[in-house]
Amino acid sequence: MTLRPVVYVVFCLQLFSQPARIGGAGQKAFLQAPVVGSGSWEDPKRPAFVKESGVPFRFQLSDDGKMAIVEVTPRNLAEMAKLESLAKNEPRARIFHPGRDKQSDVIAAFKALKKDFDPATFTRPGPPDSVPGK
Repeated sequence: MTLRPVVYVVFCLQLFSQPARIGGAGQKAFLQAPVVGSGSWEDPKRPAFVKESGVPFRFQLSDDGKMAIVEVTPRNLAEMAKLESLAKNEPRARIFHPGRDKQSDVIAAFKALKKDFDPATFTRPGPPDSVPGK
């Protein structure tokens, strides 16, 4: 009989220790952003304003190297709000939200920047034979 309250307490602790996913937090979003940086070790090429937002991201350069195709995964709503705020100040930036924007529109916009863009392999590393020195 005394085991039942202990099991209940342990269950409740586990339930409340789970991270809350509210709104867009933890969901991927995609954006296009201009590229900044000289390409040196001290100043690498990267998407403008994304690093400053604090949002984890991955990116690919466009064919001309002037724009970046970016995948972001905000950990909370504050990170996403900061990213959106920074993107408003850049006229060439565009954020695509899952559920709000059609996947076909996102793919078309990215193919305009990178002709061989493939969403299925966007975040995967290339084949082993594409590694330099192999």
